[in-house]
Amino acid sequence: MLEAALAAFSAHGIAGARVDRIAQSAGCNKNLIYIYFENKETLFTTVLHKHLMRVHEGLPFTADDLPGYAAWVFDFAMANPDLMRLMAWSALERKAKGSAARVTTFDTKVEALTEAQKAGQVATDFPRDSS
Repeated sequence: MLEAALAAFSAHGIAGARVDRIAQSAGCNKNLIYIYFENKETLFTTVLHKHLMRVHEGLPFTADDLPGYAAWVFDFAMANPDLMRLMAWSALERKAKGSAARVTTFDTKVEALTEAQKAGQVATDFPRDSS
């Protein structure tokens, strides 16, 4: 069910994906999806969270090897185009800035970079935007 939802949401976004098509593709009843997920937005959030956890758990972020981390993220993106499209749809269609966990993860990375800059391990050519 979640793989069918990933395919539909990455191709059509939240607004364009249809629960009845997801159910048909998954070989289940449309009502079953609503029983498990209550609505299409919750299904989308579940699919997005499931796949983003793979990213966060796949390679821990450290300021010690920014080129290596960037290469890993690039390789992951190239190997997972559906997830990249899903993230793009999320950014385009969702009004909220992000979940609390996502904001915390971002803030943790920025703090690690700031500390590495203070320690002279990372250049300060690109300081954090204070706006």
